[in-house]
Amino acid sequence: MENHSASAAVTKSPKATAAQGVSQEPPTDDDLPSTLYAPSTSAPQLPPTVHLIHGKLGRQEVYTVMSPDYDTPCIVLVDKHRYSSSFTMKMLNGESHTAGVLATARGKVGPFFSHNFLEVTLPSRVPTETEGTKITMKCRKPSFRRCDLDFDLTLDGNEDCLEWKKTTDAEAKALGEGLRRKLVRKSRPKSGTDDLNMLPEPGFESDEEEIVAFMADKSGWNPGRSLALHFEGSVLEDALGQNWKSFALLSGLWLWWIDLRGYGKLTAGSAVISTAGIALIAGIAF
Repeated sequence: MENHSASAAVTKSPKATAAQGVSQEPPTDDDLPSTLYAPSTSAPQLPPTVHLIHGKLGRQEVYTVMSPDYDTPCIVLVDKHRYSSSFTMKMLNGESHTAGVLATARGKVGPFFSHNFLEVTLPSRVPTETEGTKITMKCRKPSFRRCDLDFDLTLDGNEDCLEWKKTTDAEAKALGEGLRRKLVRKSRPKSGTDDLNMLPEPGFESDEEEIVAFMADKSGWNPGRSLALHFEGSVLEDALGQNWKSFALLSGLWLWWIDLRGYGKLTAGSAVISTAGIALIAGIAF
């Protein structure tokens, strides 16, 4: 699979009630609302490890977020456009479909990686503010022989470089059998310096990366049914509070879909290929 590089921009978005959730503005050219309102509820109390279980509710896709104790701190509702690669997401508090909105997102997952993007809107950390924090990630043309997704995150004047990387680390292997990745924050020279050989900042490993999260598909032989994530402690909490876990979860879910498309699980053609393969095997058997 190819590499997916992404840049992130942060803006402010008007706040909405739980009933509003997603903007009712006219869709843009990509069939998505031009604005997603800020969430109406504070950050969820996500445990260090969660499992996302895929389900369906009519035309909506539902990802139930479960703790190891089988509690449900939140769910993610996904509306996918029937004739394009566009989607919108709402992260809701608890397992009720009428609960408060924890985070919203809009984006694309399609065959043209340079068109893929994700825009996550999180609640403001200041209770008196009526605007939310919007983070946009835009895929760029992949470089040769790489398969990672990296993006810049700028908040309160501080810039961080993050990357979802393929990994064989034991922590990822413990989560699931395939499509394993880890989210890392990269060390950067301090502002105003160009010394790339300077010592890494405190909290970084010798490879000048701070591990933020791990994820892996845990569906066994049929990928796409279940995703596991494990959150590490991160300085992202300084900028986003507990909302950093919501951001990591939604960006991980988006990347999982991109990986599954590369794996052949999100394309209509995969079913045709699978059917043809079964027919061929059956013909050989007879």
